[in-house]
Amino acid sequence: GVSQGRPGAVNFVAIDAFVRLMVTLVVYHRGGKELLAKILGAVATCLFQMADDRAAAFSGRPFFRIIVGLLAELSPLESADEKGLDYVQAVAGFLYATRPQRVPAFAFPWLQLVSDRRLMPPLLTARDQVGWPTYVTLLLAQLQFLEPFLKHAELTDVVRLLYKGTLRLFLVLLHDFPEFLAQYHFRLCDAIPLTCVQMRNLVLSAFPAKMKLPDPFTGDMVVGTLPEVRYHPRISPAMDKLLPSELANEIDMFIAGAKPILTVKDSLKKRMVAGTSNAPGAYNIPAVNAIVLYIGLKGLKAPGRGDQPQKPSQVAAFNTPAVQLYAALLKDLDPEGRFVVVNAMANQLRFPNAHTQYFSFAIMNLFENASDEKTREQITRVLLERLIANRPHPWGLLVTFIELIKNPRFDLLSRGFTKVAPEIERLFASVAKSCSAKPAS
Repeated sequence: GVSQGRPGAVNFVAIDAFVRLMVTLVVYHRGGKELLAKILGAVATCLFQMADDRAAAFSGRPFFRIIVGLLAELSPLESADEKGLDYVQAVAGFLYATRPQRVPAFAFPWLQLVSDRRLMPPLLTARDQVGWPTYVTLLLAQLQFLEPFLKHAELTDVVRLLYKGTLRLFLVLLHDFPEFLAQYHFRLCDAIPLTCVQMRNLVLSAFPAKMKLPDPFTGDMVVGTLPEVRYHPRISPAMDKLLPSELANEIDMFIAGAKPILTVKDSLKKRMVAGTSNAPGAYNIPAVNAIVLYIGLKGLKAPGRGDQPQKPSQVAAFNTPAVQLYAALLKDLDPEGRFVVVNAMANQLRFPNAHTQYFSFAIMNLFENASDEKTREQITRVLLERLIANRPHPWGLLVTFIELIKNPRFDLLSRGFTKVAPEIERLFASVAKSCSAKPAS
């Protein structure tokens, strides 16, 4: 595919002829998806060799042209029929094999291909959501590649461009496929570094397309009376896949009153640092996210008195076992540990549903009944960091912070940490003002 004329030139005629040959073999000679997968495997091997041999001189343009040509010929643009989807799945397999972690020099063409209208919509509109697991795997591969750079804020010009491209991809997903982001919010938040507040807000702002969000700035709105809070959203992975069975059983036994809090708390703390360097401040963020979500979902399923199920606001009261376990962890962990735990709780403040209401009430109860001011400060910090980022802001985040600001029970604006410096005081005053009235649209 490389032209002999001038260095770096690409012979598109030869590449397009190769694509036509592949399509003829796959479609008209009935080679099917198995033959396409074998051909793409050979193309990927060629890509790996050229990337290794040519290093900085490597160009991904020939391979980009091949995949674009295949998608144009094979993808189901009008209807995601089964055969067309098989071809798109094979191309997605090629993209996973050539992900940026494996071939960094192919990162820009790769991101463009993942965003391509011939690949993304067929996967995300296929019947019974069969393409969703494939596409979320590609998204996670991109986030895992960016994570080391974003975590330490090492944004070179190249990384900054890749980050902006990824952010735009999430904006498209939020606009066109919000249910996809809503279902996979947990796995995506695992892969998004804590420093990427705006990207996380994009994921958490997704809500079902048919739902109309109540105005969070309405003063007389009572969250518990909304019909939506009876809805338990679908999430991936499901609750029984969040934690190892031994740890899940310990939490279950504690919630049921059959195990002391001290034993369970110590087991959870060990799990939170397992697999890390064990240096101060080193926490396994996915493990923390899983523990926090599992405790909340288990608390939410706590049985009521008699035959009456309890509301999320009742099972999130401070004297319930799940919230007491949160409180014990926040009291014992160092500041970094408290920060990641509160962040994990804030990740569940999304559109109106039972999970959002539960975690909103749990956070407010932990704030009100905290044993020290540092815990209140960190809860406020996590919520405020997400609010001062560019919009959109998750509905549940707005509702929770507005309640903390306006309800005299919490006395937020009189706390010492809101007045430590003039600029901090001005920031809180500005946020309080914006929360007291609906912002101009």
